[in-house]
Amino acid sequence: MLDEVVKRDGFSMSALAYRNLLVHLTVALFRIKGGHYVPHGGGASDISSSREYAVACDIALALEQEFSVKMPPEEVEYIAIHLASKRMVPSTPGDEGLVISDEVWNIVSDMLERVNSSFHFDFRENLELRMNLARHIVPLSYRLTYNMNLKNPLVDEMKQRYPLAWSMAVESSVSLVEAYGRAPSDDEIGYLAMSFALALEREKTHEAGKSILIVCASGVGTAKLLKHLYEKEFGQFSGSVPSMARLLRS
Repeated sequence: MLDEVVKRDGFSMSALAYRNLLVHLTVALFRIKGGHYVPHGGGASDISSSREYAVACDIALALEQEFSVKMPPEEVEYIAIHLASKRMVPSTPGDEGLVISDEVWNIVSDMLERVNSSFHFDFRENLELRMNLARHIVPLSYRLTYNMNLKNPLVDEMKQRYPLAWSMAVESSVSLVEAYGRAPSDDEIGYLAMSFALALEREKTHEAGKSILIVCASGVGTAKLLKHLYEKEFGQFSGSVPSMARLLRS
């Protein structure tokens, strides 16, 4: 049933988000059949005009027809919040549901200003990084607003392998606290760090490689071995290692 709805509506979710939605709907069916409903907490009315709410209505209708239950508005809103907080925002144009608000763009700009001020890395004109951060903040804003969590299986690896990107994510997350009144978890910071790590790696690949000239006093054989070792250790940073050696004589 869910496959049919999301395919018909063209709604994109990750495999993990899809599984979480299945679990939520299964639990919701047991609750509703037992007469237990999600209480109306207020503050979710802004989602009623979103695309996620339209998809949630389609899911609720399918559930009602398949399982002979009545889905109250509060349950439909909660499904919509669940969808909005886990949605994959595509990086390619042409998706009518892709809406990145001025608020999100302003938050991204503030994040990059903080990174530039604290770390002296100027990513303010990096369109790829801006898009990656904005695409992530669209669903993240719902998770922060409604206090929902998204696990990150790579969070420990991000801390260990990309400490600079992690520090940038931590510093820039202050903008999210100011915008949404809640600090992101380490799992969420890990996702932000991924975007900064990619930007930093891009910076490395754009740097011109350094040429290395090996001058060896002990002979050509030793020079060729040194050349091989330099290429192995520093190949990603070097433009060229000339295959020449000069025998210095005393």
